Amino acid sequence: MRGLRWFNNIKVISSIV
Repeated sequence: MRGLRWFNNIKVISSIV
């Protein structure tokens, strides 16, 4: 379930960018 956390991080970073 650690991969899910990374996936969420990418979504947040994409939103900021």
